Amino acid sequence: MTDEQDQTERAPATPLLKAILLEDPIESTRQTRALLEAGEDPNEIDTPFWDCPPLYIAWSETNVEGKPSLVQLMLNHGAKAVPDEDHLEGLYMLNAPIEATLLIFEAGHSFKEYLSFEEGESIIRTGGGNPLTFFLEQGRFDLIEQLRKYDLMDLIDAFEILTGWTPLNEMARDGDLKKTKWLLDQGADVNANSELWAGYTALDEAVSFCHLEIVKLLLEAGANPNIPTWMSNTVAERVQDGYSFTEKPDHDPAAFEAIRSLVLEASKTFPPKTLG
Repeated sequence: MTDEQDQTERAPATPLLKAILLEDPIESTRQTRALLEAGEDPNEIDTPFWDCPPLYIAWSETNVEGKPSLVQLMLNHGAKAVPDEDHLEGLYMLNAPIEATLLIFEAGHSFKEYLSFEEGESIIRTGGGNPLTFFLEQGRFDLIEQLRKYDLMDLIDAFEILTGWTPLNEMARDGDLKKTKWLLDQGADVNANSELWAGYTALDEAVSFCHLEIVKLLLEAGANPNIPTWMSNTVAERVQDGYSFTEKPDHDPAAFEAIRSLVLEASKTFPPKTLG
């Protein structure tokens, strides 16, 4: 495919989508209103490239420029906030102002739509990313609080489809003590691990990256070092053998020894690993 053909494939075809994507927010709103009042279908999908509902494009693409009023305009003219596992993604919310995101969810969305269940595990569906993790990484506690009523916290122990990580795994891996503690305070399962993927717990991640303070916090919260994870090994076995710090080869030897001691001591308080 030539560059010209590629640009043609990406170009919006319907008048409504062309109006939505105008850079000038005033002109975009004016043209969108005129088209909707003339009977343009607000739910018509454009081209294979623009394969999501126009409302979601208004939410994500144009709201970067700050046009939540465009979302309200489309909702007023019958645009449907229809759950769609391919398009209802957290990145839309991060790009859009909170006003637009709240409008979308007030129209009928719930974060439970992100979840599917396999072998008893809560899994984030197509798209891969856990919105709660996105919001935490961005430090958007304001957004988290405003979206709680739409079941956002149902995602607290949900595994991402590509990595098998929960938000707690991610924050422990990043070494973010404040956010790790916040998740534990919110009731996150300190031992959550997905057998469908590598099975790492938050403790595995904190140990692998030599985050001593987070290891202490997780152990105090009841983290079990004897859970079989990758290759059926436990984190206690890995620190005993000295190969659990490969993710951070320049680790502090003193921190390594402190973590080893803490993990091995904690492992004595839990039953030894069992393989199903």
